Amino acid sequence: MSPLPRPSVSRFADCDSDQVRRVDWVLDALDAQIAPIDGVEFRAPDHARGRVLARAIAALRHHPIADNAAVDGYALGGPPTESSYTIRPGSIAAGDHPTHPVGAGLALRIMTGATLPPDTYAVVPDEVCSRAGPALHIARPPRAGENMRLQGEDIRQGAPLLPAGRRLRATDLALLAAAGWGHAPLPLRPKLRVALASTGRELAATADRRVIDSNRPMLRALLEQQGYDVVDLGLLPDDEGSLRAALDAAASQADAIVTSGGASRGDHDVVARLLLRDSPVLNWRVAMKPGRPLMLTHWKGLPVFGLPGNPVAAYTCAIIFALPALAKRAGGAFTRPTAYTLPAAFSHSKPAGRREYLRARLRPDGALDVFKPHGSNRISGLAYADGLIDLPEDVTTVAPGDSLRYIPLAPWDY
Repeated sequence: MSPLPRPSVSRFADCDSDQVRRVDWVLDALDAQIAPIDGVEFRAPDHARGRVLARAIAALRHHPIADNAAVDGYALGGPPTESSYTIRPGSIAAGDHPTHPVGAGLALRIMTGATLPPDTYAVVPDEVCSRAGPALHIARPPRAGENMRLQGEDIRQGAPLLPAGRRLRATDLALLAAAGWGHAPLPLRPKLRVALASTGRELAATADRRVIDSNRPMLRALLEQQGYDVVDLGLLPDDEGSLRAALDAAASQADAIVTSGGASRGDHDVVARLLLRDSPVLNWRVAMKPGRPLMLTHWKGLPVFGLPGNPVAAYTCAIIFALPALAKRAGGAFTRPTAYTLPAAFSHSKPAGRREYLRARLRPDGALDVFKPHGSNRISGLAYADGLIDLPEDVTTVAPGDSLRYIPLAPWDY
């Protein structure tokens, strides 16, 4: 399928809820509409995991900081000789800082990671060496520079290290420490605050004769997994006054709002009715299953993501749409979920023109099993799945062995 052209912001200025939109079109629309939060705050690297860099970072020092040995063995003084080397007394350990040369024709015991004497020609490992008193015999001719880690060969001082918008991982913190940022304050975007609410008079927070609100704990966990602070607005009643008050409160406490339920245009969808009247709303019918209704608007400058009320649809739309958009809002990139090509271990059929996301599990043999039955009312399928199978609009049948697009949930939900 050829990529759709990237839309301009003006193209989405008006609500057109009667036209069914493709998933890629909606993703382009979200990317065009979402702006990152402003501001910079400085935090030590110890408190930076999961945070987003506000500025590009350059290395403050070389790595390695000095030439050093890659193995336990002997540092050979240059230039090389054809005969045996004579072993000098002493040794160099990691943390030592030798200033005197080894000397031509001489060898000095050295440990892995130790700084090299200034005239080192090569470091030969113990495995190719034998000793006879002070004489060192090497089983093969040494090669210039072997087993020597040179200053700055990995990272040069002043070189670009990490770009602005990078969400910091544990490995990034190791890189920053090695490049001199171990205790230096990092420029970070403020931590994203997301207000979260469920709507629907049929819902209850605890067990009674109504439907349990399973969306809010699920969505809260997804948001917190991304490192966001969640402002829990609770379970809101289906009346415009309460909804307006909750949205006004969220506007002073959060950087974005996520709601579930009421995103369609039915008689009792109060959220959509309120926002359609008071804000410029992008209210889409998306050609996908699960998750047909989806809404984006702004309330007092904050983006509002209206997800479907069905838990499976809410989860799928959060993974495909809301979390990539919130990542951009947090100062990072709008990153669409990554898919990998894997073989099917099941059969399936669907209509053309609709994109489907099947709850799937990766088998030990590398094939994909799918949760059955596929009904979006079956919330147990969410716990079953470790990924989603993405069936494009033009696919109508799946047979065992067919290559499918598999989106692992691990980057978002683990």
